[in-house]
Amino acid sequence: MSKIIEQQKQLCQRFNAHFYPAEDHLKLGISRQVKEGLQPVLGLRLPPEEGTTGWFI
Repeated sequence: MSKIIEQQKQLCQRFNAHFYPAEDHLKLGISRQVKEGLQPVLGLRLPPEEGTTGWFI
């Protein structure tokens, strides 16, 4: 198991959250404000469905 995946699993355990791997072929949402450099960057993780990772950034 890669070091990054292990760190992600430990973080999920810390916050009592289910670990969902973000596979490379799945989509994620990124707002235009992130592309334009707006700070701070916020992330929302929902359970993955219909070809998405569940991430919206």
